[in-house]
Amino acid sequence: MPYRRNIGGSSRAAADAWLRTRVTTSARTPRARLLARHYHPYRGLVENRIAARIAGGERVLHLSVHSFTPWWHGERRNGDLGLLYDPARPDEQQLCRAWQGALASGRVSWVVRRNFPYRGTSDGLVVALRRRFAAARYLGNELEFNQGTLAAPGRARRLLADLARTLPA
Repeated sequence: MPYRRNIGGSSRAAADAWLRTRVTTSARTPRARLLARHYHPYRGLVENRIAARIAGGERVLHLSVHSFTPWWHGERRNGDLGLLYDPARPDEQQLCRAWQGALASGRVSWVVRRNFPYRGTSDGLVVALRRRFAAARYLGNELEFNQGTLAAPGRARRLLADLARTLPA
C-alpha cells in the first residue's frame, strides 16, 4: 500500500478509507480511537460553531482549506489555486467567480480555476454541512492550494496576501 501524505482527512466521511495507510494499519492505535480522538472532535467543533452563528441569525461563509499535489499519475496539474463550490448554490458560485476575477486583475498572474482539482460536490465536511444548513444561511466554499505554489515561500506569501485582499465582501 502506498504512503499518503497524511494519516487522516477530517474533511472526508468517517466511512472513507482515510485511515488506511501503513502508519495506521501497522499502528497499535485502533481506528475507532483515532476517530474519537481527532476526527469527531474536529468535525463537531466546526459544525457546532457554524450552527450557533446561524441560530444567532448570521449568514456563514465557511472556507475549508486544503492542498493538492502538483502532479497526479504523471500529469502536471495546471493551477495555483482551486476555488470549489456547489453549482446548485448560486451564491457559492458567484463568490468564486468574483474572487477568481479579482485575483486575475492583480499584479501576479495566478492560475485560479473553479472546481479544480476536485468538484465542489465531492464528499467532505462542507458537503455534509450543506445538507444540514440552507443555502440562504450557509455558504460552503473550499480553497485548494497547489503544494508546489506553497513550497515557494515568497509565492505562498503573495498568494495568501492576494486572497485576503480580494475576498469579495
